[in-house]
Amino acid sequence: GLLGYLVRDRVLVLLNVSEKPDTFTQVPVPAGKWKLVGSSSAVSTEGVRGQGLTGGKAQDLKIGAKDLMIWVKE
Repeated sequence: GLLGYLVRDRVLVLLNVSEKPDTFTQVPVPAGKWKLVGSSSAVSTEGVRGQGLTGGKAQDLKIGAKDLMIWVKE
């Protein structure tokens, strides 16, 4: 139920279509600051409420059931 992809090291998209929360393990997030711009409840280029990321290392990223998360590199 999980799908994730990285577009040109600038946009990170994670999607969980299952009925249970889950975790993407060891996601290689490129160096830099990442702003959350989309979730299942809101989308805004100004950013939405939620966790930003600091890249440069692999990370475990939790995602809720039937949720979507989109980050852009600042």
